[in-house]
Amino acid sequence: VELHTEQGISPAPPAHECVRLMELDSESDSDDENDGGSDAYIDYLRRRAQALLPRKYIHGIDPRELGEGSEDSAVRDSFQALLNSPLPRDAEEVELDRNRARDAMPQDRRPKRPSDTFPPALPSWESYFGGAADLLYYHPEVKADFTPFLTKCVGSAEALRRFFDALFFSTLPEAIAELKLSDEMRPFSRIRSLAFRSAPGAPLLRRPRERPRIPVKAAPMDRYLKARGSDPPRTWVSGLAE
Repeated sequence: VELHTEQGISPAPPAHECVRLMELDSESDSDDENDGGSDAYIDYLRRRAQALLPRKYIHGIDPRELGEGSEDSAVRDSFQALLNSPLPRDAEEVELDRNRARDAMPQDRRPKRPSDTFPPALPSWESYFGGAADLLYYHPEVKADFTPFLTKCVGSAEALRRFFDALFFSTLPEAIAELKLSDEMRPFSRIRSLAFRSAPGAPLLRRPRERPRIPVKAAPMDRYLKARGSDPPRTWVSGLAE
């Protein structure tokens, strides 16, 4: 893969207010932020292969973690090596700093996790959608919402089908053409906000970091990982299907 940058497209804007009003995460039943991944059968097969075979013969990536590689530092480093310059700061981080927003939850109630020190993930469309499975199966206490994206940016079941067909079997420009992602609509593409508002008109607060991390919280329009050499750009999965 390689990092593709769309000229003239700005980074993701702050989330729409409907996303900021989403309630805070519930308490987890586990102290292990990666407890879901370690229970997955594919992860068991990977660990067994690594135990029995030389590492040089083992190559693979979970497309849901494309751009992050959360369980393997070597994979994380390989993605970071694709950067020519640092990723831009999230617009919501800038806004929260500018407003000197307070934390929605006291610091002493939020133990630090290893992923707090991970560098920002390189955005990919695979990772944008891939985190949903982990939340549904293993971490229902973590709040994220695709409803604004589906209702405002997609609009219909037919458009959703055409979008995913193009996303995973054709080119990204064809896929994005099926969406409504104008400047007015892009705030709806955020599935989770770094900001929290307890009620309309209430002060804007910092939402606690989720665990496990949702690496790509907004539709990656300005830059994203693509299949190396693809022009027009294709997702990595689409490149495999080509």
